[in-house]
Amino acid sequence: MITFSALKRNLPIIIVLLLLGGLLFSRALLSMAEGVAALYGIISLLENGNKFSSFVVWSFVPLVLFGLGIYQTGIHTSIDLDYLLTLTAYPALILFNASLDSGQRKQLGIIWVVTVFVSLLYPLGWYVSHINEAFHRYKEGQSLPTFMSNDHIRYGIFVCSGLIPLLYEKFFEKKIQNILIIILSLVIVFLSVRSAWVALLILMIIYAIGNLKWQQLLGGFLLLLIFAFASYKLIPTVEQKVNYTIYDWKAYPADKYSPDFSDGARRSINNAAWKTINEKHRTNVGWNNVPAVLQQEFQLQYPGTVIKYGWPFNQFLFWWMGAGLIGLILFSLWLLYPVLIFFKEKNKALLSWTLIIALTCLVESTINMQYGVFLHAWVIGFAAGRKNKAE
Repeated sequence: MITFSALKRNLPIIIVLLLLGGLLFSRALLSMAEGVAALYGIISLLENGNKFSSFVVWSFVPLVLFGLGIYQTGIHTSIDLDYLLTLTAYPALILFNASLDSGQRKQLGIIWVVTVFVSLLYPLGWYVSHINEAFHRYKEGQSLPTFMSNDHIRYGIFVCSGLIPLLYEKFFEKKIQNILIIILSLVIVFLSVRSAWVALLILMIIYAIGNLKWQQLLGGFLLLLIFAFASYKLIPTVEQKVNYTIYDWKAYPADKYSPDFSDGARRSINNAAWKTINEKHRTNVGWNNVPAVLQQEFQLQYPGTVIKYGWPFNQFLFWWMGAGLIGLILFSLWLLYPVLIFFKEKNKALLSWTLIIALTCLVESTINMQYGVFLHAWVIGFAAGRKNKAE
């Protein structure tokens, strides 16, 4: 018979399964699961009388900074409330993670890693069963179909997140854990999502520093170069992704906009945002006005062209346009706060994930989207609860 105490003890597992199910299959379920996680975290906080940690306070800061972009035009349901709801994932997931004890952290960390591996069966299975189509997709700069509404960029970051518990926690025997790290790293390379490549590189470099002697670091760097060259020559997805990237950057016309070139299109949109800020001095316009201002500037540069994007492919440019220079500075300080905690507590998991998210913000408006906010908040919350020890 299941007792109430046993049910309460295992409730975090149910919540995490709902969160992961929502992440992979349903944004509506993800939102509801985040609400349940927040409720669980608040109740646990009140019951146990835990003090507010610095990260609990940190998690509420985005909700305050959000106000820097709404006073200009007031709250608009279509944009502002949706963005505010997205940002509430920070306190929800940080509070939830803060309520877990070491045993629960281990259980949920294992579930997270297993889910990452199981989710890979879809894109890898599709590749095997559609190898010719996959070849053409990569040749045209596309990627394999994935969960998370085929958002391959955020999915690639999700796969990389599985390395955080594998590198910094002891969930399995050391030999098994090392094998899982190698397998997951190889799959990340094979998937050929460039942001995931960068995330993998950051994770490995930061983990290696302090754990390896300088001779080992030098040897590791040489092996990395050899591995990169071999991957390009031997792995079709890697070769096609690199070749398309080079082609995209060389072929994109600077004087006109073409949505057929993904990198070039991103450069055009970010360039329009930069000109709006640097030359027109149109900043602090409010979240609701960013799409219209960006569209106006874009049509001046590329007459007759209409873009479907509501913000630049750069999180910092978005905040600069929406909340002004002060808003940008405050946002950047908030985003990089975990780096300060690293210098105090030597928590390399926090440092790694903060740098990964910050770098994605240079080429994406990562924290404008539900998946991006969830992955940022969840991993930071999990890493912040780590007890530092020799790795």
